Amino acid sequence: MRLGRLRTLALPCVLLGVLVTLAVSTSVGQAAPTPACTRTITGTVRGAIIVRRGQTVCIVNARVVGSVLVLPGGGLSVTNSTVVGSIFTNGATFVTICGPSTSPYAPAVRTAFGSVSIVGTTGRVTIGGAPGSGCAPNQIGGALILRNNRGGTTAFGNTVGGSTSATSNLNGLLIGANSINGSLSCHFNVPPPTNGGVANNVVGAKTGQCAGL
Repeated sequence: MRLGRLRTLALPCVLLGVLVTLAVSTSVGQAAPTPACTRTITGTVRGAIIVRRGQTVCIVNARVVGSVLVLPGGGLSVTNSTVVGSIFTNGATFVTICGPSTSPYAPAVRTAFGSVSIVGTTGRVTIGGAPGSGCAPNQIGGALILRNNRGGTTAFGNTVGGSTSATSNLNGLLIGANSINGSLSCHFNVPPPTNGGVANNVVGAKTGQCAGL
């Protein structure tokens, strides 16, 4: 009687584990739905853009002459836009950066002239994606830094002018099909990163968990 009860109780737990595993595996590489924008930026904007706690800023079909800074608790979505500067986020709720959809594997328009640094995000991080993912790849002039993000991270199909590093990211890390004009370094990511079956083209060395990607 006790054994039967244990089996009955165990079944929902097993099913729950399967569902969680499926949710994690299918979410990686897919563009997460963008929360409602509290501010939408289009056209040409001069000066830095600062995203504060509780704000969700959507930069759409825009040219920002300056850098973008996201403070803890803010959210950022960039679509088919150019930032003549760098993009820095620290403790964002989510980050989505998608390039021009007309050239998914060779973005002709530079999304960021400088570096892109995404640190400590609590939700999804999506930087580019495969065809059909809903997020086109980007051209990044400087380095791409991904560190301590906890909601699953994708960097796929991008052209990166500098090096790319991914450190201590949790809940899934997909780094694939990128062209990197520097090194690719990955360490302490849980689980280890994958490339989605498409290798990265790296001019420099591939090290750490990304040695085979």
